[in-house]
Amino acid sequence: MERPWGVGIVITDPNRSLFLVERKCDRYPYKQYRGAYSFIGGGCEAGETVEGTLFRELGEEMTPKMADEVSKVARHLFDVSITKGDTYDYSLFESVLPVRMFDGIEAHKIEEGKGVVVARDKLVEVPFIWGLEDVVDLYLRGHGSLR
Repeated sequence: MERPWGVGIVITDPNRSLFLVERKCDRYPYKQYRGAYSFIGGGCEAGETVEGTLFRELGEEMTPKMADEVSKVARHLFDVSITKGDTYDYSLFESVLPVRMFDGIEAHKIEEGKGVVVARDKLVEVPFIWGLEDVVDLYLRGHGSLR
C-alpha cells in the first residue's frame, strides 16, 4: 500500500520575515490538533498530483481571489518523509507575496481555522500539527539562519 501524501504551502513576504499559517479551529476533526498550526494544504486524493492537490486545497480553504494570488507564484521546494506515529510523504511549496498583501491578510477566509501572520523569529515556537515542525526546520535552514 502506498503511504499517504500531503502538501502544504509557505506563504511569505520577499524578506521571508512574515508567514501566513493556519490555526486549526475547534471543529477540526483531529481533536488533538485543535488550536495547533499548519501550512495551508491537505492530503492528496487518489490519482491527484501534488500540484493538483495544492491548487484544490487553496480553492477549498481560501477565497478565490486570495487562492489565485497565492497559486500564481507558487513554486515547489522539496519533498520529505515525516514520521509522526505513521509515516507519510509531504511536498512543500512556497508563495512569495508582496509585503503589502500581508496587511489584512488574516481577514481572508481559511476553511479549517483562522489565518495568522507569524514573524520569522516566532515560527519555530508555534505548535504545528502532524510533525510539521521538521518541515519548518528544513525550510528555515534552506532560507538562512534565524540567529
